[in-house]
Amino acid sequence: CPSNCACNETLLSVSCVNSRLAEIPANLPKFIKSLNLRQNRISVLPTNIFNGFQNLTFLYLNQNRITHIEEGAFTGMVSLVQLHIGDNLLSIETLETSVFEAELYMSKFTMSSSNVTETIFQNISTLKVLSLRDSRLTSIPTKTLNGLTQLRSLTFDNLNIGYVSEDMFESLYSLTKLSLINNNLRVINATSFPRYLLENITKLYLTNNPWDCSCELFWFMEWI
Repeated sequence: CPSNCACNETLLSVSCVNSRLAEIPANLPKFIKSLNLRQNRISVLPTNIFNGFQNLTFLYLNQNRITHIEEGAFTGMVSLVQLHIGDNLLSIETLETSVFEAELYMSKFTMSSSNVTETIFQNISTLKVLSLRDSRLTSIPTKTLNGLTQLRSLTFDNLNIGYVSEDMFESLYSLTKLSLINNNLRVINATSFPRYLLENITKLYLTNNPWDCSCELFWFMEWI
């Protein structure tokens, strides 16, 4: 077990939270299922750094100083289900070329970014939980979520979104939970929510938005 880390042989997990690590420990056991590296000083994920971790299911890299992810950093992670990489210094270009082009079969992904593109999630259609929060993001491109037909939970909290486009939720046939807490939303048009979405949603969180209580929201008040 790496120094300053806690290893659990029963849960097959390693936790190195807040251990002042500047890089991924070299002597991590390859058979682990969970690796928690939150709140460290890691800045780079080298090529093949996780190669051989075929059982790794949960990977927590949030709250580090990551600015660069080398090509092939996630090669061999055939079992990865959850990747948490928010609160770092990553550009959206780095995320697109390193994480999303790897065609990982993730079901849960959390990140923070100041912008996203329409193609960012096109290779991870298996996502069931997506969380993008706590950033300076002001808008979401219309087709960013296209193809995420298995997505069940979507969180866009603590951003600065002021507008929901008409086609943003198109193809989200499985979505049951939507959170848009603490944004800059004033109006949501009826055309922004497909009929199947209105029928499927069971949990909706919209607090801390400067809503304009006008006739434009009448349909919404009737629905809820």
